[in-house]
Amino acid sequence: MVWDHQAQDRERDQPDVLLGLLGHDPEQAVQVNPDPFNLSKCGLNGFCLLFAIPATKTGLDELNCRSQRPLLASFPVKALVLSLFITLVPLGSRACEVALVVALDVSRSVDKFEYVLMRNGIGHAFLDDEIIRLISWMPGGMQVTVTQWGGSGQQRQPIAWRRLSNRQSVIEFVEDLITINRGFWMAETSVSEALLHADLMFHQLENPCRRQVIDVSGDGISNAGPEAKPISDTIATRGITINGLVVAGARPDPVVYYLSEVVRGPLSFVEVTHSYDDYDQAMKRKLLRELTPNLSRLD
Repeated sequence: MVWDHQAQDRERDQPDVLLGLLGHDPEQAVQVNPDPFNLSKCGLNGFCLLFAIPATKTGLDELNCRSQRPLLASFPVKALVLSLFITLVPLGSRACEVALVVALDVSRSVDKFEYVLMRNGIGHAFLDDEIIRLISWMPGGMQVTVTQWGGSGQQRQPIAWRRLSNRQSVIEFVEDLITINRGFWMAETSVSEALLHADLMFHQLENPCRRQVIDVSGDGISNAGPEAKPISDTIATRGITINGLVVAGARPDPVVYYLSEVVRGPLSFVEVTHSYDDYDQAMKRKLLRELTPNLSRLD
């Protein structure tokens, strides 16, 4: 189990905290921003999300847009390969390029501040201009759903499958994403059952996408349910990719655990961050690799 000391300090010393956009959880003391994307400051191409920001001298008037720094800007050859790869992939009979299950860890190791940083970080990553361009270029776009998981028998699907194909569809998805509250409190950690539940989500799709990916987050190892390895091995035999986004720092090491027991399938990987404060950037890096898997081979 890992705890973010910065988040604990915020909770203790700065109770008046902006926890996220459009949140309505009374447990989180949220202040609602009347201009949630801060469009008046950012312009149409510079969407902003509010993270856990102290409501002290800074205030809403001094919020700045996060810079849209292209991660691929220094790799022109990769960018060329990327555009050619996406443009030339035949659609065939597939409904879309990729179906992605975003499985969020809401076990007791994730406090209420970390949950908001994780949830809003995912939203910020999807709103990034590079990610939106990739989605727009995909034949048929992508399908995405969001699940939450804790211990044994504690899984739910707060956002059903959505087709993302352009900027507007991504914005609508994120607007719903940043309003969902956590479904479980003080839950144990069962990665294996999280995988089983995520795998079931693909059966809801009438037409399969070309690739199926499970994106499971976590900051610790399993302490409930069956072992993860036999389940992840079985899921991967059907061509499904299981990737991980791990917040490092706990003991036993969750990064080692995810590498050995969880991630499986074609071009699978673990994306690592050392703080929930950087979750948005870690999620963006992971999405870039998941949406352009052949680009990862160039690393």
